[in-house]
Amino acid sequence: MKCALVFPPYFITFQPYSSLPVLSAYLAQKGHTVVKADENIDFITDNLTVPALSGIRERAFALFRELAAKPDSTPRDAFLLRYITGCFKDEFFNLVLPEIENALETIRDPEKMRQRLVANRARDVILKAQNLVLQDLRLQTVLRTGKTDFSKCLSWDEIEKEIVTDSAYARYFREKTIPALEKAAPGVIGVSVIVEDQLVPAFILARELKNSPLRKKAHLIFGGPVITILKKVLAGTKGPFELVDSFGLFEGEQTLDALLTVLESSGDLAGVPNLLYMKDGKPVETPKKMLPELDSLPTPDYSGLVLEKYLSPVFVPMMKVSRGCYWNKCGFCNNRYLTSGAPHRRRAAQQVFADFEQLNALHGVNCFALWDEAVPPRLLEGLAQLVEQSGRDFKWFAEVRFEKVFTRDFLQKLYAGGCRALTFGLETGSPRMQKHMNKCYDIGVCETILKDCARVGIRVYMCLMVGFPGETPADVMDTMDFLDRNSRTVFHAGVSHFGVRRFTDVYNRPEKYGVIIEDDSESFSSTGDVNYQVKKGFGMPLAQSNFFYTQLQKKLTQMGLMQNEPETHYLVRC
Repeated sequence: MKCALVFPPYFITFQPYSSLPVLSAYLAQKGHTVVKADENIDFITDNLTVPALSGIRERAFALFRELAAKPDSTPRDAFLLRYITGCFKDEFFNLVLPEIENALETIRDPEKMRQRLVANRARDVILKAQNLVLQDLRLQTVLRTGKTDFSKCLSWDEIEKEIVTDSAYARYFREKTIPALEKAAPGVIGVSVIVEDQLVPAFILARELKNSPLRKKAHLIFGGPVITILKKVLAGTKGPFELVDSFGLFEGEQTLDALLTVLESSGDLAGVPNLLYMKDGKPVETPKKMLPELDSLPTPDYSGLVLEKYLSPVFVPMMKVSRGCYWNKCGFCNNRYLTSGAPHRRRAAQQVFADFEQLNALHGVNCFALWDEAVPPRLLEGLAQLVEQSGRDFKWFAEVRFEKVFTRDFLQKLYAGGCRALTFGLETGSPRMQKHMNKCYDIGVCETILKDCARVGIRVYMCLMVGFPGETPADVMDTMDFLDRNSRTVFHAGVSHFGVRRFTDVYNRPEKYGVIIEDDSESFSSTGDVNYQVKKGFGMPLAQSNFFYTQLQKKLTQMGLMQNEPETHYLVRC
């Protein structure tokens, strides 16, 4: 039976996400036929054109004139006026419209991308254009649903309002996605929902499919981390099951394989692991089944994706070489739930190197992104040794923890074996908060590693966080002092504001951290945050932590650390 794998908008555009290539390779290994559709890159690039962006400008300005001319302004009108004036400024369009075509050409040209200032300009134009597209989508949401507070968690009622009205997503799916799927004629359609921004578009696609003849022949399944986190909410809501036949939980390889096999033989869905479906009006969850090891998995299969569409001068495969996190203790992370208690599993260095060689042979690529929660240092050491011994010109970056093993000698070995960038999640420069959030870094060790990375030529991308429960202004000042001391050894630093996510330690034990979580039993927020407040005496209240979050953003900008060059582009420039 043929399976179509679909990746909906809205997500990053620099390279294809790994879920479709990983799943399709596994299913092909099991004898199934697979077609892939990355609707995210197609939808976004379709909107990064002068006519499409001009249409956004015309709609926004026409609405502004209409609202400004009204004699009696309602609170909703006032919100819309503020939204339009803040998001759709003349200066944005005056930058983007004349330059977007050249920027897209530049971002895909290896020669032009070697010129750092030219590349930065192109990225800036494209990011501003993508933001205009995203803000237009949100403006249309406000107009269709009346929603004006995007800080509150998403409800099924709000999703239903989105999917029953016409939208840019619905028109795109009707005109392009569904005709292509009808031509492919799959028996199963799998939709991969990786981030919460994809959830509403995914259900809009499901609604459009329901009105298509294809839907009578194909089983529709949603999967991905968002679906896993929403398991209990989905099980308690009938609406989603009117649009989607089943929901895949946790890992998807064995689920899709078993589902295709069962549907071919008209078997019982009860035999499919990691599945949530409705039977006789009641939700049924099948037993969990996780992959015992990763070395038997085939190399991700990127065939069928139009790699030239992605906004990068060359294709950079995004690879996950492990499942779970070997540390698995941070108070703000829900990885423990997503892996369902399975042990940390990793691919052998020899197998990762074999993946590099196969992808190089198939696509001519020599840059690779290891995008794990935290790649074990010894795996990186083994990989670097294999790359150096082979003499291959492979370059790669990885997401890692600040570990004592990252000495200058160790980092030099990684550099000799192709490592050109490492992403570290420092989160905070406060020793007290390091212990409190169970990150448990030694700040002195972190500073030594940063200096040694700079000495050997490995670029550092660093992630920070403000607002973890218990944090005080003094703790934020520790983070700022850390940046002052180490700004010359960090290329890029980004900051996020803490949010309570489902199934993290903060969520599971709110009394320990002094937070009050609002009822989220009907909330469709998932990897996004649930609504909460901080108890008095447990650090900064939300208003104060948001203030310091803004201050840290400003500091990073002033220090020149808010770079817009992703690791994949840097690898290409290397």
